[in-house]
Amino acid sequence: MLFMWYTHTLKTMICIFLMLSIHELAHILFARFFQYEISSVIVYPFGLCAHMDHMGYGNIYKELLIIIAGPLTHLCFPFFIYLAMHIQLISDTYGQYLLMMNASIFIFNILPVYPLDGGRVIQSLFHLIFRFKTAQICTLVISLWNLWLLYCYRLLNGVSGTIVLLFLGMQIITTFYQLSYQQLAFYHYRYHNPINGAIILNEGKDLYRSKTNIMKVKHGWMDEKQWLSFYFHRPLKKRKHMTKIL
Repeated sequence: MLFMWYTHTLKTMICIFLMLSIHELAHILFARFFQYEISSVIVYPFGLCAHMDHMGYGNIYKELLIIIAGPLTHLCFPFFIYLAMHIQLISDTYGQYLLMMNASIFIFNILPVYPLDGGRVIQSLFHLIFRFKTAQICTLVISLWNLWLLYCYRLLNGVSGTIVLLFLGMQIITTFYQLSYQQLAFYHYRYHNPINGAIILNEGKDLYRSKTNIMKVKHGWMDEKQWLSFYFHRPLKKRKHMTKIL
């Protein structure tokens, strides 16, 4: 705060804080509307950050609405900025600067790079087509490729741009290492929250998130609930070889 006061950027940082906080509040409101639990809300200098339990495991269409609710708020901000300019609360020059800032935040947020909102939309769309782990891998591979394009075409310049690219790269790599845990967490969520989706005969060894799976096993077919029960109630050593046993 002292640094912002000294560099005369306090007013701008307050505006950015409000934009990003309202953005996050839109996520939170839609998540609560669809009965997702919010485990915590952290206040950062640049805005709020909400941690939503089971995000990425539930109903895909509901989660798409939760995801896009945040970026859509940036389409409303220009109205309030122009209103503030009209009543001379801010100068026209500063208003144009805020409009540019708002557009930059919006464009950055919808980039198809996980874990940005654009990347999460891509993730949800992959989950409509592929099994859970395959969809996760496709999301991360596409994110790394898009991150490489951002670097090659210098779309994020300067020290701050490099820091952002490195941060996003670290997030993607960390998520790669957590794929097995994410798959297990998804199975656990699905075991306790079965869905009533379109039935699919699944001859693979992983679940479709958007479907009610009927799993192919050695001696026939097994419904999703039984398959998950078998998965979780076998000893850990045997669980690793469950697909061979089935």
